[in-house]
Amino acid sequence: MLFSLLFSLALTICTEITVSISAGIRSLKDLLLICTTQILTNPPVVFFAIRIAALNNIELYWFYIFIIETSIIPIEGYIYKKYLTNKSINPYRLSALNNITSYGIGVLLGLIS
Repeated sequence: MLFSLLFSLALTICTEITVSISAGIRSLKDLLLICTTQILTNPPVVFFAIRIAALNNIELYWFYIFIIETSIIPIEGYIYKKYLTNKSINPYRLSALNNITSYGIGVLLGLIS
């Protein structure tokens, strides 16, 4: 499980940094904030997703994923709103863009593995 948590975190950070740079975030301070936010939010989400998947209840799993992923967007958006120095992009839109992209890549990787 530790490998899954670390792999997911590394992949999420790489994806979200790439998306953020594409969205116009250039400051090292802002990019470090995005990394730090992922270090705080990603492991609990992945941990609970792994635990729910172990129940072998696909409906419960997808319900959980929907609830937790949509809950993370405003949490991360608030952190970005409070601490990002780049004010050219809406922090909640940045959070949504990052989360939708990283989740989509995770789903694709899950399908091919």
